[in-house]
Amino acid sequence: MIYDIRREQSATIPDGVRAQRRLQTLAKVNDAALRLISQRSVDGWTMADLARDVGLTPGAFYRYFQSKEEIIATVQITVLRDLMSAWRWSEQRVLEHSQASHMTPVARLLVAAAVYQRLSVESPHRFALLTMSITSPTDVLSDEALAPVSEATLALLTRFTWIMTDARRSGHFHGEQGDESVDHDRAAQWVFAQQGLLQLHRLNQRIPGLADISRALRSLQDDLLCAWGVRTEVLAEARKLIESAPDELAQEPVSVAQS
Repeated sequence: MIYDIRREQSATIPDGVRAQRRLQTLAKVNDAALRLISQRSVDGWTMADLARDVGLTPGAFYRYFQSKEEIIATVQITVLRDLMSAWRWSEQRVLEHSQASHMTPVARLLVAAAVYQRLSVESPHRFALLTMSITSPTDVLSDEALAPVSEATLALLTRFTWIMTDARRSGHFHGEQGDESVDHDRAAQWVFAQQGLLQLHRLNQRIPGLADISRALRSLQDDLLCAWGVRTEVLAEARKLIESAPDELAQEPVSVAQS
């Protein structure tokens, strides 16, 4: 079975000892799987390795998961949920730090980008799982296992689309009423363009001086936002807001920034 652990944790309070143990076990399996993926990559471990790592017999373990594919899908969903949680948390922290009354859509996009970049640097194995979820999910998952991962991925892209719509309706972006398809296209462009650059980070570590990823990302973001109609002063104000609170990004206790 494939689980959405974060949704289960936030939606209900476990009723009874058995339900509490179930959620605790799922969380342990998720954390152990992330650890094994970090140490050995996706292909370098077995279900027996994972069962042993969490202290379950094979029989007990198979009551939760029938295949390695189910485990990978569950972990991918958890990482996607954690990314969205860290994004929301970071927005709130930046607002509190700056004592601003609100955050423009442009600033919200830059917060999301900063959280995502930090993830790629500090938790490369989580970032790799996100890359698979967003750009190449069929490489490791069947159609059946892909469905719940796609749902979580769509939730992330939908949040970006809402921000694009807000930016268009508030006059920050070009566009007319009824241009929802444009909002969706911009959301996809924002995510996938930066995803490609961030994937160069590990290569850049192996070949020092290959590229300044941070500078390239900033240039890409500025080019996209200006092409969509953002005025220079609005972009500068959003940059100033984000850069005034670097320590407020992705520092949530249950955070994508933690391995």
